Amino acid sequence: MVERSPAGGGSRLTADHEPAPGEASPSPPRPDAWTPPARRDLPPRPDVVPVHPSVPAPGQVGGPWGLRVPWGFWEALLVGVVGFLIGGVLALPVALPSSEGDLTDLQFALASLLGEIGLFAAMAGWLRIRHRRAVPALAIRTDRPADLAIGFGAGLLVYPTAVIVVALLVELVLRVVTGHGVEAPDQLPSSISGGALVLTGFLVILAAPVAEELLFRGFLFRSIRDRRGFWPAAAVSSVLFGLVHWQGSPWEGSLLLVVTLVFVGLALAAIYEWRRNLLANMAAHCAFNVVGFVLYVLSR
Repeated sequence: MVERSPAGGGSRLTADHEPAPGEASPSPPRPDAWTPPARRDLPPRPDVVPVHPSVPAPGQVGGPWGLRVPWGFWEALLVGVVGFLIGGVLALPVALPSSEGDLTDLQFALASLLGEIGLFAAMAGWLRIRHRRAVPALAIRTDRPADLAIGFGAGLLVYPTAVIVVALLVELVLRVVTGHGVEAPDQLPSSISGGALVLTGFLVILAAPVAEELLFRGFLFRSIRDRRGFWPAAAVSSVLFGLVHWQGSPWEGSLLLVVTLVFVGLALAAIYEWRRNLLANMAAHCAFNVVGFVLYVLSR
C-alpha cells in the first residue's frame, strides 16, 4: 500500500505492501543465514538447571576430599528424620498387629524392609531435588571395584573386634555397675523361617547397609568432616548410628548394644576416610551383617 508522508508529500511503502504485477516477491530468510552470537558477558541465571548436573558447583570445589558437600549437619539430620518418618508411614499398614498381638515373622521382615526403603527414598529424592550436582562429592566410586573387596574384608575384621573385644569390655563395666550380668537384646525375632527368612536376609545384607551408610557416612559424617575434621564427624555420626539401634527395656542391654555399635560406626567412618569410597563402606557394613546373620541362622 502507498502512503503519503505528512512532511514532504512523498510516498513510502508500508509493511503490507503487495508487489505489483511482474515485481519479484521478497525471498524468505535462508536457514543458513548468519545470526549474531549470544552474549557471553551475561552472568548465568540461578534459576536454570545446568545441562550437566554431575559437574560440581563452584562452591563445592575444595575441601579435604577435593569436593565439599553443600549440606550442613542440621540439613542432613533433618533429611534422616524425614526418611525414618517416611519409612514408618510405609511400614505402618504392614506392621499392624496380628490377632495374637504380636507381629508375624513376615510382617516384621516386610515392615523393616519398607522402613529402609523409605529412608533411602528420602535421601535420594533430596539429592535429586536440591543437590543433584553434589552427588559426586559422596565419592560413590564404581570405577574402583577393588574397594568392594577391601571394604568387605575390613567388615569381617570389625565384627570380632566389636562383638568379642568391645562388647565384652562394656559388659564387664555394666556388670560392675549394676551387679548382674547384661546381655544385648536380639535385633531379630528368635525364630524366622521360609520366605520371612529370605526377606530378612535381603534386609540385613543389602537394604540396611546401603540406606544406613548413605545416611550416617554419606550425609552426616561428610557434613561435619568437610568443615570440622575427621574426629568430630566420626564421633557425632557414630553416636547417632548407635542410638538409632536402641531397643528400650532393659536399659542395660540396650546400652551395651548402642556402645558396641558406636564402635562399629567409628570403624566404618575410618574405612570411609581411608578408601574415600562409599561403596567400600556399604561392603564393610554388608560383611558385618553377613557374619551376624549367618551366626543367627546357625543358632536357631
